[in-house]
Amino acid sequence: MKRKLIWGLVFLLLVAGMGFIYINEQHKKEWKEIEQTLQSPKVYQGISVGDVDISGLLPEDAKKKILEAIQKTLNQKVILQYPDKKEEKTLAELGLEAQWEDAFEEAISLGRSGEERDRYEEIQKVKDRGKNFPLVFRVNPKKMEAYIASLNESFGDKPENASIEFDENTYHIIPGKNGYSLNEEKLIQDLQKAVEAKKETTILVEGEMTEPEIRTEDLERINGVIGTYTSDLGNGTKGRNLNIALSAKRISNRILWPGEELSFNEEMGDITVANGYYMASTIQNGQYIDSLGGGLCQTSTTLYNALIRGDVEILERHPHSIPAPYVPIGEDGAVWVGTKDLRFRNNWDFPILIMSSIANNKITFTIYGDIHTKDYDVEIYSVVTEKIECGRQERPNEDLLMGETKVIKKGRNGYRAQTFKVYKKDGAVIKKVPYLKSYYPKQDWIVDVGTKELPPQEEKPETVDIFAD
Repeated sequence: MKRKLIWGLVFLLLVAGMGFIYINEQHKKEWKEIEQTLQSPKVYQGISVGDVDISGLLPEDAKKKILEAIQKTLNQKVILQYPDKKEEKTLAELGLEAQWEDAFEEAISLGRSGEERDRYEEIQKVKDRGKNFPLVFRVNPKKMEAYIASLNESFGDKPENASIEFDENTYHIIPGKNGYSLNEEKLIQDLQKAVEAKKETTILVEGEMTEPEIRTEDLERINGVIGTYTSDLGNGTKGRNLNIALSAKRISNRILWPGEELSFNEEMGDITVANGYYMASTIQNGQYIDSLGGGLCQTSTTLYNALIRGDVEILERHPHSIPAPYVPIGEDGAVWVGTKDLRFRNNWDFPILIMSSIANNKITFTIYGDIHTKDYDVEIYSVVTEKIECGRQERPNEDLLMGETKVIKKGRNGYRAQTFKVYKKDGAVIKKVPYLKSYYPKQDWIVDVGTKELPPQEEKPETVDIFAD
C-alpha cells in the first residue's frame, strides 16, 4: 500500500515537473516571439498611409512607396477645353500638394515606445484590425492664383479704355473696346472640384465679355461747351506771362469724372524755380510785390469764371485783398499756397473736360460736357453792396520841416460785393440767385507830417533910394 502511494506521489511530481517545464518553454517561446516582433525594423502588419499598405516594409521602402503613390495622384491630368483648343495640366501644376510627413512618422513609430507588453498588444491589435494614417492633400492658393493669372494673360482680349486725343485746341474721342476674359469664379470652382476628385477630369473653360473702365458712351457725353471765360493778360511782364502759360497748361486737357474733386494748388505743384516758376508781381496783404508764381491768380480766376458758367460746384474760392484789374469786382478767385485755394467738384452725372488756351494776349478756359443735360446758360454779375472809405493816418516826423508831408502808404477804399448767378435758356431768364460774397478791406493813407521848425528868417536892412525927391 505504501509502495503504491509512493509511486503515485512520484508520478504526480513527474507530471507537475513536466507541466512546469512545458509552461516555461511556452513562456520562453512567447517572449522570444515578442522580442523578435518588437525588435523588427519593419513596419508592423496592418498599417497603411492613405491608400498605401506599408506592412512589412522597411521605413525607407515604405516612404518610397508612399511618395510614388502621391506622385501618381499629383500626375493625374486635368483637361481644360477652350472654345478653339485644349490644354492638359497635372494636379500638381494646378497647385495640389500632399502633406505626408506627419502621417508617415506616426505610421512607422507605432508600437515603438512604452512597455514591451503594451507595445506588443497594440501591434497585435493593429495586425487584426488594421490602422490607417490618412494623407492630407490641399491646394496651394498661390499656385492656383498664378495659374489663373497666366490664363488671363493668354486667354481672349483685354478691354481697351476709351480715351481723348488732343490736337491744339480741339479733342477727338478714341472709342474703347470690349474684352473677352475668363469666367474666373466658375473656373476656380471647377478646378477645386477636379483637384479634390484626384482623377482625370475635363473642364470647359468659359469666358465672358468685359467692358472697359472708361466706355465710349461715357466720353461721348462730352459733346459740347457748357462754360467758357476769357481774360486779358494786359501789359504783364515776361515772367508773369510765363507763369500763366505754365499754370494754364498744368490744369488743361483734364477729365473730371462725376463726383471727382480737384484742387488748383495741387495741380500746380511746388511753386519753385526748379518747377518752372518765375518771379512776377502778385497781390499780398493788400500790396503788389514780386514773388515766385506771380500771375497764377489770373489763371485761377479765369478758370473759376469758366466753372461758374458751366454750373460746376465750387468748394473753395477766395477774393484778393485788392480787386483784381482783369475781372469785375467780386468775380475773382485768388490762390496762395497754404492759405487760399480754388477747389471744385464735378457735380454732374457726366464727365467734364477742362481745356485752356492762350492766344492774342488772352487766356481762355473752356469746360466741355453734355450740352443736352446742361442745356441752359449761366451768367454772373456783381453789385457793390458797401463802399468803405479809407482814412488818413498822420505820423509826426521830426526829419521833415513843418508843412512838409511824405506819403508812406497810399490809401484805397474797401468794398463788399454780392455776386449773382443768372440762369438763361434760349435767351430768356429762368432765375436769378445770390451767389458768393466778396470783401476787399480798405487801406488807410499813412502820411508822415513834418514837425521840424523852420530856421529863423534874417531881417533885411531898410534900403534908401538916394535918387528920390
